[in-house]
Amino acid sequence: MARGAILHDNLVQDPGVALSGGTWALPLANLLDARMIARPARCTAIANPANTRIEVDLGSLKAIRWIVLCHHTLSLQATVAYRASTTSGHTGDVLSVASQLVLGRIVSSLSLPWEEPNFWTGQPRVKDIAGYSRHLVLPLGGGTVARYWRIDLNDTANTAGQVDIGYLMMGDPIVAEYNFDLGRSLGRRSRSIIDETPGGGIIVDRRRIARSQAMTWSMLSKDEAMRLYDMVVNRDTIDPVLFVPDIDDTGNLFREAWPARITGGGEPRRLDRRFWSISLELQEVLA
Repeated sequence: MARGAILHDNLVQDPGVALSGGTWALPLANLLDARMIARPARCTAIANPANTRIEVDLGSLKAIRWIVLCHHTLSLQATVAYRASTTSGHTGDVLSVASQLVLGRIVSSLSLPWEEPNFWTGQPRVKDIAGYSRHLVLPLGGGTVARYWRIDLNDTANTAGQVDIGYLMMGDPIVAEYNFDLGRSLGRRSRSIIDETPGGGIIVDRRRIARSQAMTWSMLSKDEAMRLYDMVVNRDTIDPVLFVPDIDDTGNLFREAWPARITGGGEPRRLDRRFWSISLELQEVLA
């Protein structure tokens, strides 16, 4: 079990960062726009996997522990591979991760009936995740220091005939020495509208549910509390952050890891001579 972590310093937003690669009908520059649904990067030539490549030049050597692709439309058959280098030609990569499923096993095969098509893979069915926005979080263990990054996406079987990626985040998340307290809540707010006609009929406008999370850390050092306070001040309620309660719990990442805005809390409170406390409330970014 990993400690909760929150990524807010998105290094691809720094000056000097350049995105390239692939063949994109809607440009890769849109990956830097927080209007994730309205302005995605889109590839319509998915028959050739080379067209869905993303090259990132961070401008200088930087430490990366997470890569996040937010609001993607990759199918359950899609795969991702990625590599990092200190040279633009990717000679002598410092990191190279082979192709893997974008959304892999989330359930044990033994918990499924033999007849289920996902018995061997443990992947969700499409209807199991229909209510969720899709985000891909790639953890890099202790982190990798590199300037040049390559992300290879392969989704040639996507029946939509195209792939959207809404937003790119790369950086080193904040992880406190002691984890958040028991009692973290995972909420949801229905945005669907149901109306009734004069004749008693029902009109439904079904919309995606907005998720929320609330958590408290009560064993922070002053330095850790101030780092979180800086985050709240700098991000305000505008810039997206990404909180992951347990990066090792891969089966629940699709439920618990999503871009959010800070909508409450963020005020440090001194508890005693050693520890500080801070609470956060997060609301999912849906568009």
